[in-house]
Amino acid sequence: MENYYKLLEQLRNIADRCLANHPEPKNEKESLLLYAIAKADKTLCATALLCRNGMGEDASILCRSIFELSLTIEYIFSDQTDCLAKRYFSYDWIQRKKMHGYMARSGRFQKYLLSPESQQIIADINKEANRVNKKYNYGSSWSDKNIAEMAKSVGWLDLYETAYRIQCNFSHSNPRSSNDYFKEENGRLVLNSGPSENLVSETLVTVFNSYLHIVRKINDYFKKGLGTEIKNIEDDFINLLKVSNNS
Repeated sequence: MENYYKLLEQLRNIADRCLANHPEPKNEKESLLLYAIAKADKTLCATALLCRNGMGEDASILCRSIFELSLTIEYIFSDQTDCLAKRYFSYDWIQRKKMHGYMARSGRFQKYLLSPESQQIIADINKEANRVNKKYNYGSSWSDKNIAEMAKSVGWLDLYETAYRIQCNFSHSNPRSSNDYFKEENGRLVLNSGPSENLVSETLVTVFNSYLHIVRKINDYFKKGLGTEIKNIEDDFINLLKVSNNS
């Protein structure tokens, strides 16, 4: 198991080299990649910490977040233009409008909304939200596709139907995941509430795969020249998987 953690740390070191002396982003795609690696790195560290402490179930919930992030990147970069990237960031206006709309409908927040400054902010938000919604015709999220449709469009449907579904079971307290928390052994009820090896290795594998995808995308897009090192660590990872599966 320790070899998985070593590979994750090596991959983080490659990511650090990709970002060494990196300039400010010039467009939405560059901004998205920098946001993604920062978010993924923090989530990866939290995932590894949970796994080391035998909390694979909760680590898998965080792993789901990195998978969605890497899928979002793959889908946005499948578009050669900047349209999807702009659509992604523009959705922030819709979210802000929704939040202010709730505050306006709730009497508890009225005192925060009555000042001229607050009224101007709300007016600006509504104006921009209406503008981007007219342009992109948003539904329930930023994308014109749901998670499954995005996964299918970029060839990730197998990952979606397997690892991602397991992660969702734990994220949403799905009854399918109840078997991982209690069972009957020799006529006695056993609650699995403490540390265990359950889902630890599986989570380390899936988080490595998602993080690797983000690092590769950064290297390729910004032409960092670390393709050989990324390929080598991917090969080491595949070989480790083979050894683990045969043991």
